Amino acid sequence: MSVLVALKACNGKYVCMGDKELIDDKQSTIFVNEQPLIANKDDIQDCSIFEFDCDIYNTCTFKTINNLYIYVMASTLHLRTHEPSLPSYNVLLNKFEKININCNTFAFKSLYNNRYICADSEGNKPLIADKVHIGKWETFTIEIV
Repeated sequence: MSVLVALKACNGKYVCMGDKELIDDKQSTIFVNEQPLIANKDDIQDCSIFEFDCDIYNTCTFKTINNLYIYVMASTLHLRTHEPSLPSYNVLLNKFEKININCNTFAFKSLYNNRYICADSEGNKPLIADKVHIGKWETFTIEIV
């Protein structure tokens, strides 16, 4: 079952689309329509709302409100959005494992590259999916919208 959510990083800021100028290294950066995702909004906005779908095995997908999925790009390991159909050669591109840290705080691991999503540089840079361990900046609060 899908639910609309906002993700808040440990800096207290909501994840939202940022500016292309923020990108200094595209390796493993999370994108939405060529814009990076960044944890820098004080309140929930349209750009910070995601359709969140998780199965009984904690395998999850994120989709923007304009119906684009966030996924790991096969050739470059970037995270980007795509139209609803995935390439048939890899169904793990847009799947993430939800790991419960406490109450409503979670970490998300890409099932494609087995790396955790991180709000690197205290949320001042785009989200990336390149961490092998869960630390403070790899945790997010899920708020139902």
